[in-house]
Amino acid sequence: MKITTRLLFTLGLVMLLVAYVSTATTYNYQARMMPLIIGIPVLLLAAAQLVIEIRESAAQAKKSPGRSVAESKTREPQEAPIAPDRRHKVKVYAWVLAVFAAIYLFGFVITTLAYPLLYMRFVGGRSWRLSAAVSLGALAFLYIVMLYGLNVQLYDGVVVVALRKAIYGY
Repeated sequence: MKITTRLLFTLGLVMLLVAYVSTATTYNYQARMMPLIIGIPVLLLAAAQLVIEIRESAAQAKKSPGRSVAESKTREPQEAPIAPDRRHKVKVYAWVLAVFAAIYLFGFVITTLAYPLLYMRFVGGRSWRLSAAVSLGALAFLYIVMLYGLNVQLYDGVVVVALRKAIYGY
């Protein structure tokens, strides 16, 4: 088996998630619900990715037994990875910061509807129909699983709370 940086990263991620989930199990019932709801599926996905990485590195080791890394690089020319330009990096960071700002300002429900719609349409270049379908699916998942199924109270956002106070008085 050939140990790659991807394999090491995935292994580290699985170990971190195991620690996260095991720590969350020590909390009281209400405090541990959200970490477990998020941590267990992510742990399962990371474990599946670890299995994939192990299989790929085993296949690579079988494919080229006895060849050193230097020999494989000289015999098989590889293209240099294209480094993203500065504008692209700023755009990515801006979208990541935008999701945090949207959750803070408008809460999880509105952000779950708006963010995938806008991101898929303007960054991903997808159609409005597909973007709206994914956003509505994410919103339906949020409502069905989190709000009704697990009865988890989600953050409302400062703008939503202010509007609620202005309109309804509470």
